[in-house]
Amino acid sequence: MPPREKEFAALCLVLDVGVTCRTSDFLVTSIRCASELLQRRLFSESTDRFGLVLIGDERTNNVLNYGHVNVLDGGLRVANWDLLDYVENHVQGTNHESDWLDGVIVALDLLKTETEGQSKCQEKKIILLSDLGCVSNSDNWDSVLLALKKEKVELSFFGPTWADDDDPSQLGVNGTSPEPEAGPSAAAHDPPKTKTPQQKANEAVLSNLVNESEGVQCSIEDAMATFINHERRKKKPFPWKVAMEIGPNISINTVGYIQTRREPPKSWKKCLARPPANGDVDELKAATTFVKNNDAQEVVEGSNLIESYKYGPELITVAEEDKASFSYDGGPKSLCVLGFVPQSDIQRQWLLGDGSMVFQPVEDDEPSMAALSALAFAMHDMRMAAIVRKVYRAKSTPRMGMLVPEYRPNDEGVDELTIVFIELPYSEDLRQYEFAPVFNDSIRPSNSQLEAMDDFIDNMMLIEDGEELVKTETIMNPCNQYLYRCLTHRVTQPGKILPDVPARIKEFMKPPPELAQKVDTLVKRLRELFPCEEIDRKKEKITGDEMFVDKSKGDVTNASEEAPTTNDLSISHGSVLVEVGTTTPVEDFQKLLDSGSDLVPLAQQLESVIEKLVRASLFKQLYGKICDCLKVYRASCLLKDNPHLYNDYLSELKHLLESTQKTDLLIDVQEKSLGMIGRDEHHASKFSADEALAFLAVPVDATKESTSKAATVEDDEDEDMLDDL
Repeated sequence: MPPREKEFAALCLVLDVGVTCRTSDFLVTSIRCASELLQRRLFSESTDRFGLVLIGDERTNNVLNYGHVNVLDGGLRVANWDLLDYVENHVQGTNHESDWLDGVIVALDLLKTETEGQSKCQEKKIILLSDLGCVSNSDNWDSVLLALKKEKVELSFFGPTWADDDDPSQLGVNGTSPEPEAGPSAAAHDPPKTKTPQQKANEAVLSNLVNESEGVQCSIEDAMATFINHERRKKKPFPWKVAMEIGPNISINTVGYIQTRREPPKSWKKCLARPPANGDVDELKAATTFVKNNDAQEVVEGSNLIESYKYGPELITVAEEDKASFSYDGGPKSLCVLGFVPQSDIQRQWLLGDGSMVFQPVEDDEPSMAALSALAFAMHDMRMAAIVRKVYRAKSTPRMGMLVPEYRPNDEGVDELTIVFIELPYSEDLRQYEFAPVFNDSIRPSNSQLEAMDDFIDNMMLIEDGEELVKTETIMNPCNQYLYRCLTHRVTQPGKILPDVPARIKEFMKPPPELAQKVDTLVKRLRELFPCEEIDRKKEKITGDEMFVDKSKGDVTNASEEAPTTNDLSISHGSVLVEVGTTTPVEDFQKLLDSGSDLVPLAQQLESVIEKLVRASLFKQLYGKICDCLKVYRASCLLKDNPHLYNDYLSELKHLLESTQKTDLLIDVQEKSLGMIGRDEHHASKFSADEALAFLAVPVDATKESTSKAATVEDDEDEDMLDDL
C-alpha cells in the first residue's frame, strides 16, 4: 500500500538578480533571506514544496518565453540540500534589467501547472524579493490581479528598508542613503534608502496586488526576523489514555498529554546517502567489528562474544536468563493515587523529570468529566496534591509523581482548571549535603551591603507590572540554532572551517536592554560596597626537620614555627587519621590503638569495616583483608584482656555470613589454620560453620596468665595461618 500523501503548501520564490539588486547589494540580503526560509522548512521537516524563479538572469528558461526569466528545473519540490546549495552558491548577479511583473506571471503559471489536480495543496504563495529598481510593464497588472484571485494565490513582497519620505532625517543626498551609525545594530540591518521615481511607481502597483491578494508587504529584515530561527518538526499531541485509580473502588478515565519536555536535537543514526544519477536512495548503516587486542588484530565473530561487567579487577559474566531477572516488572499501565498531602509539603527542589503532563477528562465521557472536575476543584480549594504511581506501559519502570491542580488557558484563551503531573524523586534519589554557614562571626555583611543586594534583586525581576520582560516560551535553544547553522555550512561549504556563533544567536541570552540599563548603576554600587582585593599568599617551604620536629626535646624555638594546624588542608602538611577505613583497616586500627584510643569504639569501627567488606566481597576476592581484620581484632582483645568483645562479635559475624550466604569465610579460615590447603573436597567439607566458629573463638575459662600464654601460642599459629592468606 503506497504511503498516504500529506497536505502541503506551494511556495514560489521570485528572486531578482538584475543590475540594480547587484549594484545595491540587495541581492546578498535576498539570497540570505531565501536561504533562511529554506533552512527553516528543511529542519522542521516540512512538506511544503518550493519553486525558484530568477528574474534578470542570463538564461531564459520558462514556458511563457519571457526574457531573462529563469525557472529552476524540477518544478516544485520539498526543501532539500540541493535546492539550498543552489541558492547559496550558484545564484549570481547580472547586468540585465529585471521586470518583477514578468516574474510574478511566470511564478503564477508555475503554481497553476504544478498544483493542478492536487487535492492536498492547502495554499499557494508567491514571495517576491526585489528592490523594484528597473522599469516594469505594468499595463496588464489588472489581468494579473484577476489570475491571483482565481487561483487563490497570495502575493508577498520583501523589499529594502526604505526611508520615510516625511522624515527628512532619514533622507540622503541625491537619492543616496545616509551614513550608517556605528554600533552593533548597524551590521544587523541595512540603513534606510530613499526611493527613486521608478521604485515609487512600481511600489504603488505592487501594493495593490499585495493588498488585494491578502499577502504581506514588509522590509526584508523584518521578514527574516520571523523565520530566521529554525524549528524542529512539530508533533501532534499523542494521548495517553489511562484509568486513574483512587483506592479499590474509584476509577476515573483520563487522557494525559505531554505539555513540556526537553528534547535533544534530532538523531542522525539513520541517514540516507546521496543517490547517484538514476539510482535509488541507500540507507547508511553502521557496521561494528570486534577484533582482538594483539598485533594480528584478529576478527572475533559475534557468536563467540560473551557480555560481562567489570567489577574491580574481576569480569562478571551475565547470561541471558540473568538479564531477564535484572529488570523490574512494574506491572500493567496504571496511574494509582497513593494519598494526598498539602502542596506546601512538596519542596521545589524535589520536582524532577524531563517535563510535565496535563490530564483531562475523556471526550464525550460525562462520568469522567464530572469526576475529574470535582477532584480538581476539591484539591484546588484544599490546596492539596496527590501522590501517584505512574506506569507508562506494561513492564516499564514505575515513576512516582504528584498531581496538582492548576489554571491554564485553553485554545480559546479562557483559563480552565487542569491537573498537572510532575515527577518526584524516590528516597534513594535525594542527596543530603552539609555546607558551611553563609554568615559567621568573622563574615557578616553590613546593613548597607544587604540593602544594596536587595535593590539589585528587586531591579533584576523579569516581571514588571504583571508583564514578562523575557518571553521564555518564544526563545529558541541557542545550542540547537548554532548546530543547524553548522550543518548548513558543512553541506554548502564542505571542507571549510565552521563559522563563529552569529550575533543573532548571542542575542538570545542577553538581558533586555531596559533591564541592563537599569541595573548598570546598581552594579557600580555593588563594586564599591564589595571591593575585591588580590591576596598574594606566599607558600613557605617546610623541611622534613621542621615537619617532624620533636617538641618534647625542646627543639621548637618559635611559636610561629610550630606545625600547621588542621585547618590548613595543604597536602604538604600531612593528614590526620580519625577513624578506621576500608582501604587499610589493619594499619588504621593499629595506629589508633597505639595512639591511646579506647578499644571499644575502635572495635566498633573495625566491625563496621568488616561488615562492609563482607557485603562487597564477590568470589572471595576480599577474604584476605577480612581475615587480617579478624587477626588484629583477636590479638588486641587478648592484649587488652577483653575476649568477650571478640567472641560476641564472632556470633554476630556468623549471622551476617549466613544472611549473605558466605559462611565459607569462617571455614576457609579454619582450613588454613589446620593446613588443609590443597586437600580434596571430601576432607575440606567435613567442617561446619559452628565448628569453625568454636575454633576461632578466644577461650575465656582459663586464668589471665594461661590466657596470656595461650594467646602467645595462638598468635603465632594465627600469624602463620593468616600469613598464608
